[in-house]
Amino acid sequence: MNKKALGGFGRYLTFGMRNEWLEQFLNELEDWYIKNNLGSKQFESMGAWLKDAELIDSKKTPTFLAHTFNKLINKDKPFVDQIIWINLFYNSSVVRWYLENIKWGSYVPSKDIYEILINNEQLNPKTASSGLNSLLNMFENMPTYNKLKLGIVEKVGRERYIRKIGSNDIHPVAVLYSLYRYAISKNKYKLTVSELYREENKDGGPYLIFGIERSALENILRWLQENKRELIRVDLAADLDNINLSEDIKNYTKILEYY
Repeated sequence: MNKKALGGFGRYLTFGMRNEWLEQFLNELEDWYIKNNLGSKQFESMGAWLKDAELIDSKKTPTFLAHTFNKLINKDKPFVDQIIWINLFYNSSVVRWYLENIKWGSYVPSKDIYEILINNEQLNPKTASSGLNSLLNMFENMPTYNKLKLGIVEKVGRERYIRKIGSNDIHPVAVLYSLYRYAISKNKYKLTVSELYREENKDGGPYLIFGIERSALENILRWLQENKRELIRVDLAADLDNINLSEDIKNYTKILEYY
């Protein structure tokens, strides 16, 4: 990633998004600003996370997505967290760098990641440490991300390791949402399963973002074709692996109406 892509790497001030903070925001929305009990730096950090999750706009007003999740938070929290993780890939330089540069199946000391950020990405030590600690802190405080094994933080002595495994347990509509975000960002609605698994793919999709296995993804795609036919058609027989999305969808948040 270039310097511009790594902008804002330390903007979370070492704090990760935390489950209880997120739940309080989504339940309170506008009232959260006066009802939260966060310290000033925690508040600033959470504001940055909320913006990158597309839950508040530049004026700090809760978005359409936040109001949608207000109705879903107590019904299907894992689904809400999955959509937020997809949004963070597109907006958070910390999350995007992690997903693009640490391979699925890795078990890496945090100090090795820190060294890469300083030596390869040429971030200053304070920014690298702040961004990395905010990511680890989020993994430690978001049960859904731990359960999906997006990043399991383990302590060995004084050292912290990240185990990045991934999961097949992704909601079909979250898979569909990730496909539309990918398609819209590339202005390309005819996709293949193969392109999503290429090592050079850094543009998104359910494998890059969640580590879902190909066979599991194909099963979800078949389910989506049966149940969301107006949004997706697939050809997965023989040597075909085509995914055809609806070019009528220009706003990926519309996918959430099909939950």
